[in-house]
Amino acid sequence: MNPKRSLTLVMFLLLTVGCFIIIGANRISAKYLIEVDVQRRIQQEMRVGIASCAEWLGQPVPFLTCYREVNKETSRVLSDLFLFCGVDSQVPDERSTQACQAIDPRQINWIPKQEENNLLSSFHKESAWSREWTGLQLSAAPDGPHVLLPKEAIDDFLGDLWNYRNRHLIYVLPLLFTLCVFVALATIGIVMSPIRALEKSLLRMSADNLDSADAVDSKFKEFDGLTKIYKDLRHRLDESFRKARNFTAYASHELKTPLTILRGNAERLIAELPTGAPAQLRASHMGDEVERLIDITNKLLTLSRADSKVLLTQREDFDLSSFLEQLAEDAAAFQHDIRIETEIAAGVIWHCDPVLVKQLVHNLYSNAMKYNVPQGRIRFMLQHLGDALALTVTNSTGHLSAEMADHAFDRFYRGDAAHNRGVDGLGLGLSICHEIASVHRGTLRFLVLDQDTAALTLTAPLHF
Repeated sequence: MNPKRSLTLVMFLLLTVGCFIIIGANRISAKYLIEVDVQRRIQQEMRVGIASCAEWLGQPVPFLTCYREVNKETSRVLSDLFLFCGVDSQVPDERSTQACQAIDPRQINWIPKQEENNLLSSFHKESAWSREWTGLQLSAAPDGPHVLLPKEAIDDFLGDLWNYRNRHLIYVLPLLFTLCVFVALATIGIVMSPIRALEKSLLRMSADNLDSADAVDSKFKEFDGLTKIYKDLRHRLDESFRKARNFTAYASHELKTPLTILRGNAERLIAELPTGAPAQLRASHMGDEVERLIDITNKLLTLSRADSKVLLTQREDFDLSSFLEQLAEDAAAFQHDIRIETEIAAGVIWHCDPVLVKQLVHNLYSNAMKYNVPQGRIRFMLQHLGDALALTVTNSTGHLSAEMADHAFDRFYRGDAAHNRGVDGLGLGLSICHEIASVHRGTLRFLVLDQDTAALTLTAPLHF
């Protein structure tokens, strides 16, 4: 069986990686766009600056002073690298003179002139002896005055600009990583919130609250179909449980009258037949089975009332300590082959329904007797725990199955020992005990102390 992956983890990784891919793609595109934008800006600034300072073209120092006054941005940084070719200079620039002599004006490929400025030819990229230039022609003559800027100078400027950005990226990278993680977690939270809300609602859902207003409403229309299916499922389940409860209650009520009539007829028939006659024995067996059916009907009716939340009828103070001591005393008097042990705290007064509590205790005792062994023992222990009580009934028993602890309170479930030894029972006693504990805000647990010892522990508040 392949291990399942975490959707949250997969989404987190995909979103985080996607965020960094976007950042990487942005850097690649930005590098290209910055290069194009800087070159375009240099050309524009050269056009404006040279047009404004053309009268100083033959004097490098005044020209550069004028140019830097006109341009206060990118190209003023590169103005020291301008080459002034074809210019009559009163103060010759040796660097420009040597560089211009190496360039054959006839091999300069000028871009056709654009009507942007009547005094200037358009900018161009020129290739002369494998060197690239960005320049401006002030005259149509091949050897007329023109200003050139080496392409490598622009590349160096862009390289310095990009290195500057990379140095600052080291400080920005933790912030970018944090933002990517935050965006990933926020997206996961938004996407998973309807699923988690549905999960919480499913965890709270039981047969008792199917009709409650625990609705799951999503803010996103993509989940409307899922929430509609969930609501329809709850409605159908509620209808099914309601019909099952009603059927059990109706059937139990309808069976009580004919079963009572059968029991009366069986009792009269037993009294009319000769004592010890085979017919009387058969009538007696029939009467026992009728009693068994009446017992089943009463227990089903009790469970039906519990399912309908009408099991608890009245509450009053009940001396549980005295009741348990009396029960243990009677059990010791009638059960000579079972050792009865007690550890009962005195004065435990429980505000409860005495009828139901007595039924619960009798069921626990009856269960301990049915599943006991010859020369076994039953131990009653009652503890006073502040505002609560703990009642434990421990008994020796035969070998317990591994699934007993998980299914002890299931209706009509009986352990293997009951089937193997023919123990009388319906598998409803512990279910009724569990329901009685629930209506008293208590819990009932089945504990396997070892393979031959079991315990049922009731914990409940003294007042609720």
